[in-house]
Amino acid sequence: MALTIAMLALGLVVAHWVVSEKRYKRVKRRLAEALDRSMLAVPEALVALRGPYIEQYGKGTRLPLTFRSQFGEDMALVQLFGGRRDGFFIEAGANDGLRYSTTYALEALGWDGLLVEPIPALADLCRQRRPHATVINAALGRKGSTGTAKFVVYEQGDYDQSEDRKDLASHLAEANPDFRKPSARGASEIEVKLTTVDALLDEHPRQVDVAVIDVEGGELDLIDGFDLERHKPRVVIIEDHNLMLSDDQRRIIEARGYEQAGTLGFNRFMIHKSETDLLERARALLCLDQVEAI
Repeated sequence: MALTIAMLALGLVVAHWVVSEKRYKRVKRRLAEALDRSMLAVPEALVALRGPYIEQYGKGTRLPLTFRSQFGEDMALVQLFGGRRDGFFIEAGANDGLRYSTTYALEALGWDGLLVEPIPALADLCRQRRPHATVINAALGRKGSTGTAKFVVYEQGDYDQSEDRKDLASHLAEANPDFRKPSARGASEIEVKLTTVDALLDEHPRQVDVAVIDVEGGELDLIDGFDLERHKPRVVIIEDHNLMLSDDQRRIIEARGYEQAGTLGFNRFMIHKSETDLLERARALLCLDQVEAI
């Protein structure tokens, strides 16, 4: 698999210069699909923590303690913060509050936070399932963003029989008009409230321990409206499907006082430089203390 990905990445570079745009997009899509297949597994070290952590921390929680993130990000956070029973998070792209949630386990342990989800039906599910979090039905954009914006909603993955619904994803139409996951099917547009992380944190002032950013291609626009130097979230987990193709996210966030401690799946773990203990623990946990991060 690694050789296949390397060959596809080389082909992408070559295609960009010597073949048609159509060919370039096809190679890029194949690389994205290969990355999807190669990064789907939760690391074994984190899988091994599920049972022990539920046994250790699952008593007396305000919600049933389960781990729901896609690549083990929630287990990594529980270990990074030593099973703390209090804290504050913001999760941008909260989906239905459970599916692939990075912050559900934190809320179960006792944390509070903001869940931001633009699709109204999913925001309603968040309100039902995450009673201790504040749910915001809105999209997040660049500095000064207000009013409303067009949002693209599409189906991805398989029909979820347990929830009797299709898995939905979405992104701002203007932020990344060409963004579309390889597995996406169909598309429709809705009008949603548009705001910024800065505006939300002005309304809900707290020291942010963890910021999770998963907005399907609109991450850099969101960061423009999130003053990291002012709010200084201790840990930023940001999705980047171009881990092997672009380092823009990393450079922009590092310029605001952060270091990349490692990755899980498509997610970068960026930790503020002042959090030396968290940085050390994260590098060891993510097995990148002796390996150069992507």
